[in-house]
Amino acid sequence: MLFMLTHIFSSFILSITSVWVGFKFFGVQPLYRRWLWVLLIGIFGITALSGLFYFLGAGWGRPVLDFFRGIEITAGYLFLVVLCWGLVSLTDLQPWLFIGTIGLGGALFYFTWAPDWRLLHPVIQSFCLIVAMLIAVFGMARRQRSGFWMVLALMCLAFSLKTQLFEGFMHPVDATHYLKALGLYCTGRALLTQHEQLL
Repeated sequence: MLFMLTHIFSSFILSITSVWVGFKFFGVQPLYRRWLWVLLIGIFGITALSGLFYFLGAGWGRPVLDFFRGIEITAGYLFLVVLCWGLVSLTDLQPWLFIGTIGLGGALFYFTWAPDWRLLHPVIQSFCLIVAMLIAVFGMARRQRSGFWMVLALMCLAFSLKTQLFEGFMHPVDATHYLKALGLYCTGRALLTQHEQLL
C-alpha cells in the first residue's frame, strides 16, 4: 500500500512537471522545433498520466500505460535526438525533417509493437540516448550552455533506465519518475539558454 501511494505521488509529479515544462518553454523555440517539443512533452506527460490512473486502480490503466510507454520509448526518444540536434545547431527543423521524424518515430513504434519485437524497445531507447548524448557533448565542446543542460538531462534519462542502483533508497518506479521529471526540467533549461555561452 505504501509503495502504491509513492507511485501515485511520483506519477503525479512527473505529470505536473511535463505540463509545466511544456508551457514554460513552449515559446522559446522556432516553429517546427516547437511542435516537436509539444509532441515529446505530450508523450512523456500522457505516459505519466496513464501511470497515475493505473496506480489509482483504473482497470484500463495498464494497457493504456503500455501503449504510451511504447510510443515514449520509440518515437519519444527519437524526437529527443532530433530536438537535441536542432538545439545544438541553433536552427529550426526543415519541414521535411519534421515530417520525416514523426513518420520514422511512428514506424519504429508500429513495427516493434508486436510482443515478439518489443525486446527491441530498450535497444532503441539506449541507442537514441547515446546519439543524443554525443550531440550534447558536441554542444558543450562548442561552449554552448544548452549543451551542458542537455548532458544533465540525458544523464537523468539514462539513470532512469538503471533504477536498480537506487533500490536501497527508493522504489525503482519512483526513481524512474523523479529522474524523468528532472530530465525534462533540464531539457527546458537547455532551451532557455540555447543562445548563451559557457564561461
